[in-house]
Amino acid sequence: MASESMKAKIVLLGDGGVGKTSLIRRFVVDQYSDEYITTIGTKVSKRSLSLGHPAAEVEMAMQIWDVLGQKGYSGVQETAMKGAQGVLMVYDATAEESRRSLEDYWMPAVWRLAGRVPMVIAGTRRTSSRTGSGQKTTSTSSVRSTRVRPS
Repeated sequence: MASESMKAKIVLLGDGGVGKTSLIRRFVVDQYSDEYITTIGTKVSKRSLSLGHPAAEVEMAMQIWDVLGQKGYSGVQETAMKGAQGVLMVYDATAEESRRSLEDYWMPAVWRLAGRVPMVIAGTRRTSSRTGSGQKTTSTSSVRSTRVRPS
């Protein structure tokens, strides 16, 4: 049986420095870097997955939008949010203001521009350590996620 195909625009949102770009790099190209990479504007990546079982397989082609998290660039952010079919909200689990920002800034913007689309919240944490040569390294890892259901 021929497989069906679907396309979806997924947007990653959250404050700057919470690990959105690291999550995308790991998911799309299975790479990770300890270096902080500031997203300038928006970067779009693509990833396809086969979902379901062989008799009813669906090919999901995703456009994954990595949107800059610094506030004050609402024009770029709003353009990226329009037409989103799903959102991954990312926050730093060690920084309460990062989580509050999801409720106060990011979620209302998504609801206003894209409607009540499926949304998942992922908390990350930044850990630092020193190597044998005394260099400081930082890594980001996912610690928990929650699916948001609009009321």
